[in-house]
Amino acid sequence: MRYLAIAFALIIPCAVSFYAGVLSTSFDTNMCYSNVLRTLAEQANSAAASGKPADIERYARMIDSLPNAGYESDCAQIERALQQQIAAQPKP
Repeated sequence: MRYLAIAFALIIPCAVSFYAGVLSTSFDTNMCYSNVLRTLAEQANSAAASGKPADIERYARMIDSLPNAGYESDCAQIERALQQQIAAQPKP
């Protein structure tokens, strides 16, 4: 019985720490993808509102250039590439 108590004393804090880390990482990743989607929506609305075919084409090229590898994509890498693309756009 003593060994069982020691095992639980070791396992429970490890499990709690593990799941706390999983939830924290998951939250950060979800926030990253939310920011990327918000930025893409803003850029799409801006391109559509301009009514200029060149703006819509530039938006399409920007989307194509993002480092998207499906479920293996690195959100931080996509976010950096998106910010670089936006910074390189000509200002009106």
